[in-house]
Amino acid sequence: MREMKSMTGRQDLFALFGNPVVQSLSPLMHNAVYGAMGLPARYEAFQVGDPEEAIRMIREKNIRGASVTIPFKTAVMAFLDEVDEDARFIGAVNTIRNRDGRLEGFNTDWLGLMRSLGERLEIRGKRFAILGSGGAARAAVFGIAREGGIPVIFCRNPETGKVLSRDLGCLALPMSRLDTVTAHCLINATPVGMAPGEGKTPVDGNVLERFEWVMDMIYNPLRTKLLDNAEAVGCGVISGLPMFVYQGAEQIRIWTGMKPPVDIMATAVREELLRRGSMKNTEEKKEIMTAYMPNLDEIRTIEKLDAVVNVPGSKSYTQRALVISALAEGKTFLRNPLFSEDTQYTMEALRLFGAEIVSSGEDVIVTGTAGKVANPGAGIYLGNNGTAMRFLAGTASLGKGDFLLTGRAANEASARCAPELGHRIDLPGKGRMPPRRHSRWRDEGRSGDF
Repeated sequence: MREMKSMTGRQDLFALFGNPVVQSLSPLMHNAVYGAMGLPARYEAFQVGDPEEAIRMIREKNIRGASVTIPFKTAVMAFLDEVDEDARFIGAVNTIRNRDGRLEGFNTDWLGLMRSLGERLEIRGKRFAILGSGGAARAAVFGIAREGGIPVIFCRNPETGKVLSRDLGCLALPMSRLDTVTAHCLINATPVGMAPGEGKTPVDGNVLERFEWVMDMIYNPLRTKLLDNAEAVGCGVISGLPMFVYQGAEQIRIWTGMKPPVDIMATAVREELLRRGSMKNTEEKKEIMTAYMPNLDEIRTIEKLDAVVNVPGSKSYTQRALVISALAEGKTFLRNPLFSEDTQYTMEALRLFGAEIVSSGEDVIVTGTAGKVANPGAGIYLGNNGTAMRFLAGTASLGKGDFLLTGRAANEASARCAPELGHRIDLPGKGRMPPRRHSRWRDEGRSGDF
C-alpha cells in the first residue's frame, strides 16, 4: 500500500508473530484497511522461533500492536505485563497492545467466532463439537459457553484435552468418539486443511451427517475439503473468513480506538484468495470487481462478469442481487445474503429459469444465463413475496412462451407495464392475490436474449 505518514513523518508499526506466517493474509487485510482509514501505519509478519523472540522484537521495534498466531497464543502470556480477564480465563492471547512499553494481552478470537456464528445460527442451548485443544479451541469453548451453548472438545492428545477440560470446565473426549455424538454444529479449530496443506481434512466425511452445521476456522483456502465434504452431505457450512475479519477488526479497535470498515477488510482477503485460485469451483478470473450494495448500479458488466457483491442485511437487496446475477454472463459471489423463505423461493425460480445457484458457506455463487431465460414448462411458486413476483415477472418476460408464477402476492403494476415490453400478463385467478401468467407475443422480431 502507499505509505501514509503523519505530519511528523512518524508511521506506526503493527505486526504478526507466529510460525509459520507465510500463509497469513493478515498483512494484506490490515494494510488495506489502514489505507482506507487514513492511518499512518503499516503491518508486517514475522516468523519467530519462540514467544520470547516476539516480545523482544515488539520492544526493540516499538511495535504498537501485535497479532499472535499458532503456536504461541498460550506460551506468550508468561511474557506480558498484563492479561485481560477474558484472555486469562481462555488461556490464550492473540492480541498484544503496547501502551508506552507496557504489554497487554487480549483475545479477540472468541469475539470474532461468536459474531460469525451468531449471523448464521442459534447458539443458546445448542451442542457444539469442537475439534482441537489449542488457543483457537479454547476461544471457541469460552465464547460458546458464555453465549449459553454447550461445548464439547474432541482432540487426539488426551493430555491436552484433560488440561483444557480442567481449565474451562467442559467435556473433553478423544477424537475416536466423534462418531458417537450428535451436535448442532461441528467446529474445526485445528490447522488441518490450512494452506499450504489444502486437501486435508480433520475428520472422515461419514461422520458429518451427524451435524446440521459445520464451521471451519480456517480462512485460507476459502473452501476447505472439510466444508466441501460437509456441504455434499447436506450440512450448512460456515467458512473461517468472517471470523478472521471480525477478530482483526476488534484488534484494530483495541490498538487505535477506531472502528474499521469490515467490508473493506473482507473484500481485500476474498479477492486475494480468489486470485490465488483457492476457491476451487471458480473459473480463472479475467477481472474481479467489488460492488457495494445498495448501489446496485455499481455492478458493471465486463467481458464476463466476475463480481464479489457485499449484500446488506436486506431481503429485497438480496433478491435484486440474485436476479441481476442470474441474468449476467459469468459468476457472481454474493457475500452475506439474507437467507429467508422468500429468498429460497427466488433462488429456486431462477434455477428453473436456467441460472446455476449454489451455496458456499456464507456466500451464494450464481452462474448467470447471459440473458437467456429457460421456460420450465411448469408453475413457479413464490410464496408471499411481492418483490420476487415483480422482479421475476420482468425476468420471465425475457423468455419465450407462457410462464405461470403463483403465490400469495401479486402486483398489477407489472401487468400494466407489460405491453411496453411487448408482453401480456394475465391475472387469471380470483381474489386479491391471484397467480399471473406471462406470455410473449408471437413477434419474431423480438428476442429472449440480451
